[in-house]
Amino acid sequence: MSKIVSHDPRDSSMCVSISSLGLFQSFRDSKATHGMSSYSYLPNSVAHPLFADRTRPNGVYDRLAKSFMDMGPAALANAEVNEHFFRHNFGESWSTNYSYWDCNSLQFSANVFSKVVGQAFGTYAGAQGNHYAGRDPKNPIKITDSTKVKCTFVLGCPTNAPASIQNLFYNQICTLDGMRDVDRIEEQVDVKEIVKSLRSGGEADALVLTGEPLYTVMKKENGKKQSESQRKTVVHPRSKLAKRTVDGDLKLVDVEVTLDLPDSIVNPVVGPAIPKQHEIYLGAEYDHRLMPDFGGPVFTLDKAKLVQPNWQNVKNDFITPWMNYDQLRPGVLVVTNIGIRVYVLTPKYGSGNIKKIYHATINSMKVVAESPIPVTPPSAISRQGKSLKATVEKEVSAAASALDAIVWRETTSGREPGESVCAVDVPTERDGAVADGKRKKQRK
Repeated sequence: MSKIVSHDPRDSSMCVSISSLGLFQSFRDSKATHGMSSYSYLPNSVAHPLFADRTRPNGVYDRLAKSFMDMGPAALANAEVNEHFFRHNFGESWSTNYSYWDCNSLQFSANVFSKVVGQAFGTYAGAQGNHYAGRDPKNPIKITDSTKVKCTFVLGCPTNAPASIQNLFYNQICTLDGMRDVDRIEEQVDVKEIVKSLRSGGEADALVLTGEPLYTVMKKENGKKQSESQRKTVVHPRSKLAKRTVDGDLKLVDVEVTLDLPDSIVNPVVGPAIPKQHEIYLGAEYDHRLMPDFGGPVFTLDKAKLVQPNWQNVKNDFITPWMNYDQLRPGVLVVTNIGIRVYVLTPKYGSGNIKKIYHATINSMKVVAESPIPVTPPSAISRQGKSLKATVEKEVSAAASALDAIVWRETTSGREPGESVCAVDVPTERDGAVADGKRKKQRK
């Protein structure tokens, strides 16, 4: 594959300080967008000044393209399998699972950028994450303390992006496809890939990223120390207490008027407390009931706690899990550092195909441009069964049609800064060099 021109390759540096890129964009327009809901959102399906503003000279897109071109193989778009990263088995010696190491024999990680699409296409950032609850909403597959619930984000190419952004995004997919080409030589298995198509039967045009487990169970304290402490404790026996009769000389049944107490005391509803700012930090553990859509028959959590991931908003504040729906809403532009792991599942009884599951695991994520797509807090209802009505199906179809309507080969050179257009320029290899570098070879 032909490489994107890189001004300063940094083979040994697989991370980048996003705060130095100057990519932050304020959410200046609070007007509600009209059109499709956040559920069915796809790039280019909604026009808005905030999206158009990203295209201005020296704006978010220009700075993003410059930063990623200068990263060298620290950007996935510029990396090549068996040149910058190599297969490496992890886990027990008998395990066939594998990940990738870099040239320094360290865990390979790379930076990607993309735009979050709607839940209809596989983005799940709520309390249930990517957990499959089955087809019977009355008897779902439960989420217990030991269930590994993870958030998944499906990411597409940014709206109205210039050729440099379009090509870098395409090259990210090419790198992952090249990794799969190497594996295909030796396998005949069922595969779940990192790349997917947002259009039925279309070419791969989206990435699927997976977060770390959403919940964790606190580690038990050392049992030996507890038993020693208990042995040293002196327990003094005492007589068993018995409750007294409340009525005195006046029987309470004769009292006609009770105190006028507020409902908050008579019928208190005790919910989890929102953590204070100093209680929010990487790895912090929170009450799982803080998730706005927590509840229903699928959840049987007991001791499990929410875990704070390394996800940050445009102000460099941590995005708490209960704010995923808002701060990681469809339409946000994110830069993500990922690692790649492959899980090889063999059939239990010697029949059936081996299955490979490719995971692009999120190490860290940074929002670099916010989204005007309106969202509402999710409710505690199962997403299984017949919850997806015909109106939603219509929206999904309309969103896919908007993506299909993009004139990929129509040039956009000469458009005014900030002009909102749906036709974007994505030259093919035969078009020769494009602005700020070349595209990788077309996928076969």
